[in-house]
Amino acid sequence: MNVLKVLLVQLLRLLVWLWCRKRTKQQSGTMNLIGVAHDAFNSRDYGLATELYKKCVSELDGVADAAATRLDLQFGYADSMANSGRLRDAVAVYARIYKRGCVPDRLRHLATALIGALHADGPPPAPFDPLACVACGSVPRQPVSWNCGHCVCLKCDQKHSRDAHCPRCGKSKGRSRREVNVLINTLVQKFWPKHLEAAALRDEGNSLFKGGCLKEALEKYNASDKLVKDYPLTLANRSHVLLSLNRAQVALADAETVIKIWPHWPKGYFRKSLALSSLGRHDDSLIALACCIALERNPHPLRHDMCLALHHVLLPTLRAKSANFWIKRRKRASSDCEDSGDEDLHQHQRARARQITVQGLMDRMLKAAEQLQKNTKSDKRSIDFLSKETTSPAEVVDFECVLCSRTLWRPVTTHCGHTYCWTCLDRCIDYNHPCPLCMSPLTEGVAGSERSVLDFVEKALSLLLPEEHRQRQQQEQEQSAEPQRRIPVFVCTTGFPGTPCPLFIYEPRYRLMIRRAIQNESRQFGMAAYLETEGRYADFGTLLEIRDALSFNTGCSIVTCVGISRFKVLSRGEKDGYNLAQVELLKDEPIPDERLEVVTALHNEVRTRAHTWLSFLSEKCRSEIEQTFGCMPEIEDDWFALPDGPQWTWWLMAILPLGSKLKVGILGTTSLEKRLRAINKTLEHLTSRNII
Repeated sequence: MNVLKVLLVQLLRLLVWLWCRKRTKQQSGTMNLIGVAHDAFNSRDYGLATELYKKCVSELDGVADAAATRLDLQFGYADSMANSGRLRDAVAVYARIYKRGCVPDRLRHLATALIGALHADGPPPAPFDPLACVACGSVPRQPVSWNCGHCVCLKCDQKHSRDAHCPRCGKSKGRSRREVNVLINTLVQKFWPKHLEAAALRDEGNSLFKGGCLKEALEKYNASDKLVKDYPLTLANRSHVLLSLNRAQVALADAETVIKIWPHWPKGYFRKSLALSSLGRHDDSLIALACCIALERNPHPLRHDMCLALHHVLLPTLRAKSANFWIKRRKRASSDCEDSGDEDLHQHQRARARQITVQGLMDRMLKAAEQLQKNTKSDKRSIDFLSKETTSPAEVVDFECVLCSRTLWRPVTTHCGHTYCWTCLDRCIDYNHPCPLCMSPLTEGVAGSERSVLDFVEKALSLLLPEEHRQRQQQEQEQSAEPQRRIPVFVCTTGFPGTPCPLFIYEPRYRLMIRRAIQNESRQFGMAAYLETEGRYADFGTLLEIRDALSFNTGCSIVTCVGISRFKVLSRGEKDGYNLAQVELLKDEPIPDERLEVVTALHNEVRTRAHTWLSFLSEKCRSEIEQTFGCMPEIEDDWFALPDGPQWTWWLMAILPLGSKLKVGILGTTSLEKRLRAINKTLEHLTSRNII
């Protein structure tokens, strides 16, 4: 009997040892799997990490000494699902975890994933007040202009000095040092004196709030609101101080008024979210915060606020009310024979209710943010709050250019803060004049590529003086239409069709001419040689097309052109110092069938002779010719039917050492046969006398 007991004890010990060994191996395998899951998560393979964490959690289920590890794995499982886009499933896991009462620091992955989902397509372009500061939305105080054409308050410019791009259009702001825009500052002081006073009171309130003087700050905000009723910036700041004074209900009312006036401003939703959270309405607070993130340009600083909002939503004690509501609905819909005393069932119902309520909240939040973005995209209105609040009537003299004494057209500002018409400023630069108002040099930062039309002045003119703005626009359209009937003529040398023609433009009158040609859709102008014997430019010239232009700070430019066609001058004129001409475009006369064979033979002979002459040129000379005009063009299949004949003849004309008058004569010849004979005779003369 004793022997049997000993054997049973030894057998029991053996079974325990085998079980412990198996359990140790199993735990060792689980720990290896946990390491693989962590590696997958760190390498951002969230799909694989989700499956691995799920398996690890199930293997450690029921292990008493692995509670802490299992909790960490559950967070890894939830974080992986959140990062892979499975937000509803992730929220369900977080809700189960939060029965243990966890801290919001563990929700950063869920918060980041939600922000990414709410901000997937970026913020929609929201309506804005064209007369407000692009940074703060207030009336611009001590306004300065950026290169993109938008204006901001001087304080906002200094506050955003590290930002290289405009928050509204994304273009470069330009130079770091800026002067106050004199014209905009004058207009603001005339039209919006109450707004300036209200903004000053708001600034005082902000300073008092930062210093902890909450009641005094509230008085300043109230005084500002009396001057300009229901201005969103004032209401948003007042909502903040009211919340700090534990007056959450009044703070919520101000935030909702802000949203009603500016429904596309994210700060209104942020203030509403804080007020709702203070009132214990955490579900609505989360939805308001989601709307804020959906409209915000840079939502990532709001991650901490999102973590706190999610923490409040997920805490079981804060979700009890919603869970009880769900259970009551289930009881009303259940059968009379259901055992209402089943405590386990009730616990399951409460857990299930809390999970469904949180998931439903996620759906409501995403749907509300999506709908807000759609409404913002479809809203084409502009916020004209300031244009309706002017205290003085606008006059034409308020928007008059001091150079042309007309209403400003395409207004631009200089680095010294003065405003002129775009074309008027160009003329000053052409003649190297300083700023007419302060005599500062105009070469710094006013090149055409570094400036834009002043958005504030342009919008103020169109809103406050629409009829005068329309008349000025009509004047410019009529003026720009005139050169289409006549072409500008650059008097320089003879160009040829299809041939490159680089030009250096330095005279002020021709700077203006080239600039206007570039602004014109055709980008064309004429060029003709000056004939000293006749004291005027030639009767025949070439129409050039601008392919590229390189401008310098001095106003000079290098223009790359190519010949388009020939023309004959019918009448001459002048505008702003440069020549205009009414012209007739030329094209070759058709070659009669009986002369085609003769012309073909002559064509081949001249081309052969041209190759011979080119072969006598030095290698350096040929290299310079090819660098300027390119290689000799190939013969076209239909060279005899082209309006200007074979292209290679004009290429040859450009490099032949001929007098200006002879080149003009050949250019004006509309007979291909005569032109070939003239070129052939020239080549004979050059080769016979060894002229290279």
